[in-house]
Amino acid sequence: MTLWGLLRGSAGTPEAYRDVAAGGTGRMFGYLALLIAIATVVVTLQVQMAAVVAMKIGGPWLKKHVPEIHITKGIASSPVQQPYVFEERGFGFVVDTMGATHDLDPKYKQGALLTKTELVFRKSEVETRRYSLAKSPDMVVNETTIDAMIKTVKQWLWVIVGIGVFIGLWVVKLVQVFLWSLVGLLIKNIAPRPLTYRAVLNLAIYALTVPLVFDLVKGFLGLRIPGLWLLSLGIYAGYLTWGILVQGPRAQTSDVSHQTSEQS
Repeated sequence: MTLWGLLRGSAGTPEAYRDVAAGGTGRMFGYLALLIAIATVVVTLQVQMAAVVAMKIGGPWLKKHVPEIHITKGIASSPVQQPYVFEERGFGFVVDTMGATHDLDPKYKQGALLTKTELVFRKSEVETRRYSLAKSPDMVVNETTIDAMIKTVKQWLWVIVGIGVFIGLWVVKLVQVFLWSLVGLLIKNIAPRPLTYRAVLNLAIYALTVPLVFDLVKGFLGLRIPGLWLLSLGIYAGYLTWGILVQGPRAQTSDVSHQTSEQS
């Protein structure tokens, strides 16, 4: 079968799983690359679209509530009357480069304070971090630079996200495949089925198809149900087990032929 033929047969075609078990491992790693590429495109498009919407809303908000700020040689300054305070629903943003404010008011559950020499960021009521401006590059924050930042993000975010997702998926899925191939060896011995480790590894890769599609659909729909990842894992385990159990004489003959060719 071609890679696209395998993709179509992954949902429950026994012949496809037998073909995978009898085929080469190199082809299946190519198939895994195809799956990861498809998932990367889908996730990147979702992130890019969400970012565009967020920037359409966030751009005007930033320009309205963030005053002009200059940082030169690690020293912050602003022409706005200080202390400048913006607060909304437990969030506080304060600019005071004159030295009168040294910490965020406890009433703010989250927020940020810019002083002359540091940025104080409160992530939660129990976590506050301080960042020195000493190593910060010189910059100006105003409407022009905010527009330039938004334009840059729109142009390059998809590249950064795409590369990160592709590499991340490769690492995660390789670990998953190699760990579950060991589980597959136990299943094929208990069943039993005449499969080599190569065949089980191929099936461990192929069984990723349906749960990966499930995860993409879940992400597209924005489902945040606790424990839903267990369902995805269960789907994967089910397809791997089923893929091993549907193996018959064809898989056995193919493995014997493969072993014979290796010995010769």
